[in-house]
Amino acid sequence: GASSVSVNTGPKGYENESKLRNDFKSEPIYKDYNEMASAHKQLTAGLKAKTPIGDVAAATKIMKLFDPGSVVRESELGIALAAAGKLDKFKNYVQMRISGELLTPKQRQEFQSLADELYSAAGQAFNAKRTEYEEMGKRYKLDPSVLGAPHKASAKVIDFGSMP
Repeated sequence: GASSVSVNTGPKGYENESKLRNDFKSEPIYKDYNEMASAHKQLTAGLKAKTPIGDVAAATKIMKLFDPGSVVRESELGIALAAAGKLDKFKNYVQMRISGELLTPKQRQEFQSLADELYSAAGQAFNAKRTEYEEMGKRYKLDPSVLGAPHKASAKVIDFGSMP
């Protein structure tokens, strides 16, 4: 009689699920997505603080969202903080002198909106790659939960207030 080996139970099942998980985690999109998720959370916290240091943190993190593996240089940070129209720049200057803040409420809203869009796009790419691995696992009846949870889109709107 021929012997049979189960690929989805016992030691072999564990080995195969571990290999599937490790292969997925070695994908560049996995690392980039996790860095993006962390930067997005930190950016949101920085913007909600409505403080000078929160604004600097948010500007730094928005640059990390553009290029997750990069080091944010001072010149890049300056570009992010200066991204505004002439009226916003004037309001920003006045507000900075009054309260020490670096970003106007409109700039905070634009940063948050852009961060949400970038994070959502990264989540879609992550989910596409996760689905690819999930389908591979299903062929061998492996548990897809070993891949971790898929990205869940959030529909949050944060109001950063208006200028006085």
